[in-house]
Amino acid sequence: MLAAAADKTLEIVSRPEFLAHVRTVGAHLMERLRDLATRYPRIGDVRGLGLMIGLELVDRDGRPDTPLTLHLAHRGMDHGLILRTSRYGRGNVLKIRPPLIITTEEADLLCDRLETLFAAEAT
Repeated sequence: MLAAAADKTLEIVSRPEFLAHVRTVGAHLMERLRDLATRYPRIGDVRGLGLMIGLELVDRDGRPDTPLTLHLAHRGMDHGLILRTSRYGRGNVLKIRPPLIITTEEADLLCDRLETLFAAEAT
C-alpha cells in the first residue's frame, strides 16, 4: 500500500503540467509578496523559486531582524499560517512553503493573511 502511494506521488509530480502549475502559482505568489514588500519596509527582500519562497526581514536600519522573524513565525499560527524561519530559528528569513497543489485562490488567501499579520505585528 505504501509503495503504491509513493509510486502514484512520483507519477503525479513527474507530469509536465504539474511543474507548470507550480511555476504559475509560484509566480503569482511572488508578485503578490513583492507588492506586500512595497508597503512593509520590514520586508527587505522577497526571493524564491517556484513555491519555495522566503521573506528577508530587516529592522528599521536595514539590518537582519531575527527577533522579528521569530515573532512573526510564532504569531503566524494566530492567522492560520504555518511559517518557518531560516537557520533553525537563528536567521532572518521567514519561509513560506505552501503545498505544491495550492491554487491561485489559496495563494491569494495566504497573502491576505500575511498582510494581516504584518499589519498587526510588523509596523
